[in-house]
Amino acid sequence: MKEKIDLIQALVELYRLTSVCLPKDVKQKIKEIREKETSILAKKVMESIEQNLEIAEKKNLPLCEDTGIPIFFIEIPKSFDQNEIKERILKATETATEKNFLRPNAVDSLTQKNSGTGVGKGIPTIYFEQKERTGIKFNLILKGGGSENIGRTYSLPNPELKAGRDLDGVRKCVLDAAVKAQGLGCPPTIVSLVVGGTKDVISFESKKQLLEKLGEKTEGKEKEVIEFEEKLLQEINSLGIGPMGLKGKNTVMGVKAKFLHRHPASFFVEVSFMCWADRRHSLIWKNGEAEYD
Repeated sequence: MKEKIDLIQALVELYRLTSVCLPKDVKQKIKEIREKETSILAKKVMESIEQNLEIAEKKNLPLCEDTGIPIFFIEIPKSFDQNEIKERILKATETATEKNFLRPNAVDSLTQKNSGTGVGKGIPTIYFEQKERTGIKFNLILKGGGSENIGRTYSLPNPELKAGRDLDGVRKCVLDAAVKAQGLGCPPTIVSLVVGGTKDVISFESKKQLLEKLGEKTEGKEKEVIEFEEKLLQEINSLGIGPMGLKGKNTVMGVKAKFLHRHPASFFVEVSFMCWADRRHSLIWKNGEAEYD
């Protein structure tokens, strides 16, 4: 549904929607896991998550006390001023923080002081991509500290893991990251891995890949990559770590993989995690009208 609205107001609503309501595909996956779990404790955990989601929507409150770091991936027409759009995002971030849809999560790394506004150097994180389109599309992820802390970057070969520069070496990296994460990062999580490139590129791509819906087929993705994703999903879940690390059949909800070209001397593997609170929504703003997904 479209509505006439100021861009700052539209962005505040995007923040509210993302902080309070999970996407439909994530809620459906949580329901499926709850129904499939045979462990009483794991089933109870999933029931608690569903109850939490229901209360959050009913009371219009953030579904998790850690509202994370806002990460924007913006598709913008060439005619728009990126600096102007950024200023409006910063204002919307401050307003959303005042309204308690966001927790003030911007802490100065030098002084250890919290800005109190939700805005700081590098926060929110904003990426622009120019597109041939008539409106702006704002894709937003709220990424919590727990899931961010368990992410890992590997350089292959890795003697400790006995991992070489091949698909099996990548597999060993992902399984190592999952084992070390255990119940941290609030599983069942989503795993996003990117191979190749440079460290900055694979970090960016692993975050962007989290925009994909669970079960969504990515156009042009190689058959080998799809099979690799499915294999990793089964292997990680077979570890038995389970929801919140309390044992069970479901440690991850999905695995996303992407393989980039790389320098002959480098072979990097980036493993990012998203907690069960996979908060992502989008806003298309065109001619003063807002449409949300």
